[in-house]
Amino acid sequence: MNVQEFKQILYSFADNKNDIEFEKDTFLATIRKKELIGQLKTISGNLFIIESGNEYPIREWVAIRLADLETLANRILENIPEEIDFIEPKGSFLDDTSLIDKEVEIESVAKYLLTELPSACVGSTKIIYLTSDAGEGKTTIINQIARKQASLILQDINMPLFLPIPLSGRPFLRFDDIIIASLVNKLRFRSFYYESFIELVKYGFIIPTFDGFEEMFMVGSTTEALSATGNLVSNLNSSGTLLFATRKAYFENKGFSSQAKLFDSINISSIVFSKVSIQRWDKNKFIEFAIRKSISDSESLYNLIVARLKNPEHPLITRPVLVNKLISVLSNDEDKELILEKLGNTKEYFPNFVDTIIEREANLKWIDTSGEPFKPLLSKIEHYDLLAFVAEEMWLNNVDEISEQVLETIVEIYSESKNISLQIIDQIKERIKQHALIVFSNSGQKLFRFDHEEFKNFFLGVSLSEKINRGDSNSLISILKRKKLPDISIDVMIEKVDRNANNIEELLTKIHQSISTESILSSIKENFANIAINLVNNVSFNKKLILENFYFPTNSLEEVSIENIFFKKCIFQETTLNRSKLNLCVLEKCSFERLEVNEDNVEINEVTMKETTVSCFFDLKNDVTIYSPSQIKLKLVKLGFNLDKMENIEDLESDKIDDNIILVEKVFRRFMRNTQVNENIFRLKLSNRFDYFKKNILPDLISLNIIEEIEYLGSGHQKRFRLSAKFDDIDQALKNCNGKYVDFLEYFKKEQ
Repeated sequence: MNVQEFKQILYSFADNKNDIEFEKDTFLATIRKKELIGQLKTISGNLFIIESGNEYPIREWVAIRLADLETLANRILENIPEEIDFIEPKGSFLDDTSLIDKEVEIESVAKYLLTELPSACVGSTKIIYLTSDAGEGKTTIINQIARKQASLILQDINMPLFLPIPLSGRPFLRFDDIIIASLVNKLRFRSFYYESFIELVKYGFIIPTFDGFEEMFMVGSTTEALSATGNLVSNLNSSGTLLFATRKAYFENKGFSSQAKLFDSINISSIVFSKVSIQRWDKNKFIEFAIRKSISDSESLYNLIVARLKNPEHPLITRPVLVNKLISVLSNDEDKELILEKLGNTKEYFPNFVDTIIEREANLKWIDTSGEPFKPLLSKIEHYDLLAFVAEEMWLNNVDEISEQVLETIVEIYSESKNISLQIIDQIKERIKQHALIVFSNSGQKLFRFDHEEFKNFFLGVSLSEKINRGDSNSLISILKRKKLPDISIDVMIEKVDRNANNIEELLTKIHQSISTESILSSIKENFANIAINLVNNVSFNKKLILENFYFPTNSLEEVSIENIFFKKCIFQETTLNRSKLNLCVLEKCSFERLEVNEDNVEINEVTMKETTVSCFFDLKNDVTIYSPSQIKLKLVKLGFNLDKMENIEDLESDKIDDNIILVEKVFRRFMRNTQVNENIFRLKLSNRFDYFKKNILPDLISLNIIEEIEYLGSGHQKRFRLSAKFDDIDQALKNCNGKYVDFLEYFKKEQ
């Protein structure tokens, strides 16, 4: 750190710049109403600060005296609970700074992150994705490595501090507010501003670990979220490290549209992306956890479960959140085999598991003992309804935790609607706080939450189904307005609604009329379309059901069986037809942003496309993106679609795919994982086509300012490139070039 960088950090902590005065090498700063007087001095080539006669290396002084990171480390240890039963999962990593495009196995995800996160990537912002499905330990790992690092920094202040920032799946308009709120509300730390946070991240004092924003950089992300993320990364100015915990790896998506807004907001920053994946538990991990839970014969229990489930990879024994709850249920029940028998080995394992827990609560725990004979306080159905009420309250208020008072109020409102006596209501108030699926929060306040967000989302689905069955469109719309519905909520809803063809048509018509004035980009439009496509899936209609002006979410046509539906003026975001069946359908004046198809696992029968456009077609089988309209038509016809203007197949086949477009698409795809790319990466990825690309295509891209050469700072001699054109322009040029390289170049010539 040099003097100028120190001044920049110091000014970020001041209430205003007049609170900082420099006189040659001496400074006077008023920070948090305290005066700091120091002198800058270079000793043996290193910068020190002399304060009150003591010499401090400049990084130590910033960490201790200015940023007060020792206090923040203690706050992390005080407010983030230690997971006593934490089991370190195995995993794999894909490092995109490497030439090897292959995931490498690791024994401990936590240990790897503790080593990898503090290792800065010189000249670039390093972004690591921590990926897994829900309930497989992302949040637990983030909290545990934060605690471990906090302990280390108290021993060595030169270590970076990992700062957990829970985003709770919220789309955010003010990223700075969420970060500072995490510091102030959760960690009770008020020692710096957002500008200070940025400076501390830039110079490696803090490494933020963002948990819970599932759509970061992904298809369907809100403009505000992408813009806020882009601004954060741009402010880091090609420095610092960030970790994002997400359920899906960003670079698994090969389309440009979803990333365009993000990358165009990053400007010229250099970013290197890598991915760390969490593996599900195996037998050894299950047994290790069971032993920690004081299960005397853990291996016998494991063998019993596997024998009943007939699947050693079943989620109930491989997903930590479910293992924890399963062991909790089995350890308190003598008839283990009966419980396991109810779970079965079906796709409905999660609803069955929840049902087993609810049944035990209703019949064994929630018992009214005030009179003879003893009887349940609530029926099993009423348990579902009450928890659905709680989940809905959390959803509508965009929170994961509620106070004891709110929880008791929910009980009162629900109980009064069921005409339950005051004596029973008092018992329910106490029982709900001890429910197997409700836990007391460790946030320092008297708050309650579901044991895992998946349980909350499950009961939100119950709430949705109840409103659909009652035809309560107004209450349903209130839920749809909040944000994007979780997939599990949709799945639960579909399982529990009465999917009668006439009822579906009536409900969809009623809601569609109510939301017709909403913006097409609003979450309510996307949520409603998601519900609609799931409601009509596997339902037979006597006449064609018209779905007009729907905005369908990502992968809405994946693994569906749709019959006798008339899609009119609908917009489909990027979607795959993986394991799908479309029969007797019409698509009129619709548009597909991107259609991904493997011809071996899709069935198309009597499906007509009228004035419908497919901007690009990704052939999953051959890993090729097609932009040529004639070639897209050829693919659609071969899949079985009837086009409104059928053309001669021979004419379509004679219009060959432009190999140059395939090459440039592969090149641009590399910039989705490294915003600046060395020449040897192109050489590796293009293989024997590299020399052709370098001689015949790269000069065109440079001359039109699509790609530009920048300074190479590494060892050896090679060239380094970054994109000069906006990703959105590249996306539009590819979609509008008719698959012709000449037309692609012409797009940018017109822009100049």
